[in-house]
Amino acid sequence: EDKNVVVSESFVHCDKNHIKQMVERVKQHGFINFYGEQRIGAPGTSVQVGVRAFEIGRVMLGKDFKGAIDLLMQGTRHNETVEARKVRQAWKDSNGNPSVTLKAFGKANIMPRERAILRGLNRYPDNPLEAIRFLSYNMRIFYINAYQSYIFNKVASRRVKIYGDKVVKGDL
Repeated sequence: EDKNVVVSESFVHCDKNHIKQMVERVKQHGFINFYGEQRIGAPGTSVQVGVRAFEIGRVMLGKDFKGAIDLLMQGTRHNETVEARKVRQAWKDSNGNPSVTLKAFGKANIMPRERAILRGLNRYPDNPLEAIRFLSYNMRIFYINAYQSYIFNKVASRRVKIYGDKVVKGDL
């Protein structure tokens, strides 16, 4: 990951002529249907956004379930509430003690995935795989699918870099 990449948004004035040109471009060249933020995570460096779902999926596929829990507990760095940061700090300060971290939630009804994992760790302190199984099947699979989507985006990007927008064998 290039830590020097600056991510920004830009808007193009959209008139009828521009729309017509873009439709024609898609007709002639197609488009790469990348997975977006919802699956991959927010744009920016790890320092800016924290842990993304695909990173958790990658370590799960490597059977590093303790590592997956650590990443989940580190969380994202954007759009988090003060309460969420308090819980994450309790995890860090307690050296990953699930009981201490659960108390940091107080009455806040937040972070259901992290709460489930912490309950799993309380029940199975020496078995991170069993703790991860406290997440729903759909949530566990989401992390794996996020990594698959990340790989797809990387391969699609490389394909565009090598072949540009011309159609080549294997595209369909």
